Amino acid sequence: MKKAFTQTLMELRGGAVVEEATNELNTLVAMVRDTGKAGKITITVEVKPFAKVQDALEVTGKVVATLPKEKESAEVFFPTVENNLSRHSERQTELPGISLADTPSPRVSLG
Repeated sequence: MKKAFTQTLMELRGGAVVEEATNELNTLVAMVRDTGKAGKITITVEVKPFAKVQDALEVTGKVVATLPKEKESAEVFFPTVENNLSRHSERQTELPGISLADTPSPRVSLG
């Protein structure tokens, strides 16, 4: 009778391969939901002769997750004559009495 692949996978590195794959799958699902983009998990099992013992095999397991990249947000800046970046355009004049929402405006007493 053949031994189930999942049983062998559970024995690799004392179950660490399955635990790692489980954690990566959880992260992958969250990232796919957040980004709307695809990702994947690859589990590689390598089997080769064990050089030190006749009739023995060396078996390794590796988990690789390819996670979707989060969209990077862009910011808008304007170049100055000195080639610096500024949030404000030097070509646009300021309107009196109007300020940016995050900039506290000075209080004016009307009487």
